[in-house]
Amino acid sequence: MSYLVVCPLLDLARVVTAHSASHVLTVISDDMPVPTPSSVSLENHLTLHFNDIAVASPGLSLAKTTDIDKMIGFAKSWDQVRPMVIHCWMGVSRSTASAATVLATLQPDRPAQEIFAEIRFNAPFASPNHRIVTLADATLHRGGEMIAALENLATAQECFQGMPFKLDLD
Repeated sequence: MSYLVVCPLLDLARVVTAHSASHVLTVISDDMPVPTPSSVSLENHLTLHFNDIAVASPGLSLAKTTDIDKMIGFAKSWDQVRPMVIHCWMGVSRSTASAATVLATLQPDRPAQEIFAEIRFNAPFASPNHRIVTLADATLHRGGEMIAALENLATAQECFQGMPFKLDLD
């Protein structure tokens, strides 16, 4: 059974080891280097650098369509034999939006409402980054479905940092 694990940076090494993950998707700020876990090959670790913002802000990097294109390509190249770990700094916003993007990529016929409901069920604190979802919706030709599903989510539970959680693909 293939699955994703979403977590904050603090838990990355432990989660990769515990799940024997083969792929890692890192979504982190420009100034934050994240080494590839030793059990993951370099070509199986995609790092995207942008801040957790939804609108342009001086001195910060906004997610771009090219970032989403890379994320989608990475998801499509994953053989799904072993798990993929998706993480950001806190495991709450960029990583959960990226997980929604990966799920929408790999399950194109699955309604976005189901994808976001599963994320929220497994992570009541999840607050997916609106910019990532908006770009993914356009790139995946979802016609606003992902944006509407995100906007229909109830307010997330407050937290300082997210906890690792699993999303099954089967």
